[in-house]
Amino acid sequence: MASTNILKPIRPTKISFENDKELSEFVEYATKKEKTHSDIMDNVRRDLSNHKRSSRRK
Repeated sequence: MASTNILKPIRPTKISFENDKELSEFVEYATKKEKTHSDIMDNVRRDLSNHKRSSRRK
């Protein structure tokens, strides 16, 4: 018996800003090259770099 997965489309996210300052701050944050420094993000980056792909899935 074959399983069927129903995929839901990914819809665009709509963001509203109160003023131009909020818009420019968001754009600056979203496009910066600097990484977010926190213990949680450091752990996520470490775990992703150590992740090994399963040999069953190729």
